[in-house]
Amino acid sequence: MPEDDYHLVDLYDSCEDPEFRSEFLDSFGITRPDIDGLRRRRDAERKIARSAGDAASAPDGVTTTPRHGHSPRRSARPPRARRRRRVVVTHPRTRGLRRRRPARNRSEVVLVLVLKFGG
Repeated sequence: MPEDDYHLVDLYDSCEDPEFRSEFLDSFGITRPDIDGLRRRRDAERKIARSAGDAASAPDGVTTTPRHGHSPRRSARPPRARRRRRVVVTHPRTRGLRRRRPARNRSEVVLVLVLKFGG
């Protein structure tokens, strides 16, 4: 990418008014995702240039290795999202029985008191 495209990102970032930003995008015929993509590429190139400069400034015989043994090309990418662990669901032992058994009628207890007075 030429530096002119990265200069567009700097110009876009310098705009504070949202209306002026939309006019800026219309005048150059680009969209907000285009600006975001250019910004990511610019930042990646700067990061690679910085890491190359750090490796060149290291003393002879000392090499820097990327973390976790990945190659420098691999470390320039964002890390993958971690997978969620599967959750083991446990159910009560009587789960299957209760589902198939019809609801039973519960018996009622009725007390009848007969009281006789006098006589």
